[in-house]
Amino acid sequence: MKKARIEVFKDPKEIATYLSELLIELTNKSDISMALSGGSTPEKIYSHLASIPIRWNKIHLFWGDERMVPPYDPQSNFLMVKNSLLDHIIIPEININRIQGENNPISESDRYNELILNSNMGKFDLILLGLGTDGHIASIFPGNINLFETDKVCTPSIHPESKQVRISITGKTINSSAVIVFIVTGKSKSGIINEIINRKGDWQKYPASYANLKNGEIIWLLDTEAASQL
Repeated sequence: MKKARIEVFKDPKEIATYLSELLIELTNKSDISMALSGGSTPEKIYSHLASIPIRWNKIHLFWGDERMVPPYDPQSNFLMVKNSLLDHIIIPEININRIQGENNPISESDRYNELILNSNMGKFDLILLGLGTDGHIASIFPGNINLFETDKVCTPSIHPESKQVRISITGKTINSSAVIVFIVTGKSKSGIINEIINRKGDWQKYPASYANLKNGEIIWLLDTEAASQL
């Protein structure tokens, strides 16, 4: 993994403040495309971001992954973002580009693939990533590292345990972005963060270890508990 910048904060509110400053800096230059992460930690960040003045009209939102469920299903990443962020900000509808989880996964993956290519040539200005306790990012799970080798922008993916079908951006898309921001909180992930960042232990089996930008920047935004083993 390319040497990353590591920033440590006391709580999600401080992380959100840092992220808002990054968004303000980027949107001062131009419109940007951003891929959002699901997960409980990003949800907290989005809730705090909603209260900070940001020019959302300059940000085109996409989703890094989605379960194949309708948009108002409790498992939907879109619904989580809607409840925590979209319902509380002013953003043009055209800027919101959700994965349509109610559709067939193959045809929807093809549609979203073309949407991203037509919008930003498959290269995001910013990708937000959470981190699973198994080291997965988006819906790229351990044992599925081949999703870093495909030429597709996004693809159907299957959760290894639940067998639930999802759509996920691929490793190629992640590694083509200008900036990757990992957002991770909690002591339960401190060990795996240590392994990934310092390339120790089982780091090679974790998909997050394969996020590697040649020209961009990788930033880890951690709370004190998540960073406790670094």
